[in-house]
Amino acid sequence: NTIEFTTPDAPAGTETVSTSAELEAKLASASKCPVIALNPGLYRFVSDVDGSLVGLDITKSVTIMSATAAMPVVQCKALSVKNTTDINLIRLENIHWDADAANTGTYLFDIQSSIAGNIGSIEIVGCKITNLYNSVVRASRTAAFGPKNIKIDNCQMYNMNCKESFIGYTSGATSYSVESISVSNTTITNVGWDTIETRMFSLVGSDNMVFKLENNTITINSTAKNGTIHYRANSTGSTTGGKAEIKNNIIYIINN
Repeated sequence: NTIEFTTPDAPAGTETVSTSAELEAKLASASKCPVIALNPGLYRFVSDVDGSLVGLDITKSVTIMSATAAMPVVQCKALSVKNTTDINLIRLENIHWDADAANTGTYLFDIQSSIAGNIGSIEIVGCKITNLYNSVVRASRTAAFGPKNIKIDNCQMYNMNCKESFIGYTSGATSYSVESISVSNTTITNVGWDTIETRMFSLVGSDNMVFKLENNTITINSTAKNGTIHYRANSTGSTTGGKAEIKNNIIYIINN
């Protein structure tokens, strides 16, 4: 038998980049650029002062994906979401996102308190995520806006300290709360929750939030016996229809 792999055609409007400077320029551009395709290679973003990792600002809808079947490697402190108008989608596809585990400020997505526009969805699909010190998605407690939906599918995530919750969605603002979170077909290994009250998921959700955890393998290293799911409805009334679907997962919690 012969197995063939083909790279799908890039969507209309795709712009291809090959360097860190080109990627940063496309993200900073005021013009619409719905899809940025990265050629194979290393895209590293560091301070000119001390060489430490720095963040990349996201202010518009964008998909960042690989241009070929080979995963490009992106190293930065965080994708700092700072939109001032509504955006529909931020999506990562077939990207290896790596951070310095010793850098105490590293996140994948860091939703800033200064944002002033809704975010429809954040999607992380077919990616490898490594060496994060803090959260995969962190929403500021003071943010008045944020992503309504988070989807993680078919990813590999490992070697993460998780000094904050894996997904920390703890905004105190009543104007927004998460509507759905889905983590599926993903392997999460060598993840440490050693800070007291850090959790796998710490969520402020809508009354009807849908949480799905399906077909995953998760290994948690925790001397503090963390690794729980914490959910609180951000409600002005009674919780009417929220639900959790947790099935076909293998979860190990190792108390070292």
